[in-house]
Order: sequence, then C-alpha cells, then structure tokens
Amino acid sequence: MDRQYRLPKEFATKWLAALRSGEYKQGRGRLVGENGYCCIGVGGKVCGLSDNDMNNCGLILSRIIPTTHSIPTEIRGSTHLTEHIVCLNDSEGKTFTEIADWIEQNVELY
Repeated sequence: MDRQYRLPKEFATKWLAALRSGEYKQGRGRLVGENGYCCIGVGGKVCGLSDNDMNNCGLILSRIIPTTHSIPTEIRGSTHLTEHIVCLNDSEGKTFTEIADWIEQNVELY
C-alpha cells in the first residue's frame, strides 16, 4: 500500500508507545495545558521538549524547538500530517489509542 504520510521509524515507535502508555492525560486545543496533552504534545515529550517549551502553543513551531531536540519535520508546524492528527484529537475526539492505530495504518515508517 502506498501511504500518503511518512515518519521516522525510531520516533514513531516511541510516540505510539507513549500514546498507548496511559501516562499522558489527553487534552485538546494545545500541545499541553491544564487539561492534558494533545497527541502532538505527546510527540514533543517523546523528543524531550518540556511542558514549558510547548506551553500555550497549538503546534510545534521552530521558535519553540531547542536546538538540542530532534523533532521530525513531519510533525513540525502545520503539515498535512499534523493537521490530520490534530483533527482526530481535537475535532473528532479520538482517543490516543485510536490515533496510534490510525498512525500505524496510514503512515509509512522509514
């Protein structure tokens, strides 16, 4: 199957495990906030971003990424992949497990 989206395998493996771990409370509208984490915020945590790095941000933007962190370009800013995943999280109300399942089914790992 030819998949539209791609992610580095090492990152995706850690991210999917984190989404399924139960360690992160799911929130909506922000990478991290009082209510919890967006699925993209969990991806930021996997890459070592602190809550302060992501506070009050809706997306992982270049200005908030410390140079010591390796964030895949596929989840930086407003890409087709981040827009789709954020929609699953925020608009459709999918659980982290459902989002992880969607990623496994629709994203090529390289």
